[in-house]
Amino acid sequence: RIEDIAAPGQHFEDESGHEVYEAVNALDEKYRIVFVLFYCEGFSVEEISGMLKISLSAVKTRLFRARNILREKLKGDFYE
Repeated sequence: RIEDIAAPGQHFEDESGHEVYEAVNALDEKYRIVFVLFYCEGFSVEEISGMLKISLSAVKTRLFRARNILREKLKGDFYE
């Protein structure tokens, strides 16, 4: 679930959880899909590769880029 990417104990009723939710939803679709499948739905890199019919390296690259984009968007909120 997308709510699970917030820090433990946070819910989307609070402001920071809402910011995380908005940041994830603002990701380019190719990054958002891989990010949600991996971090929220719990699929492995191999499973995502098979589902999306893309290489393992493409899945890993998209996860890396999605994390970096989110880190930049949320800088100051969680990474101080």
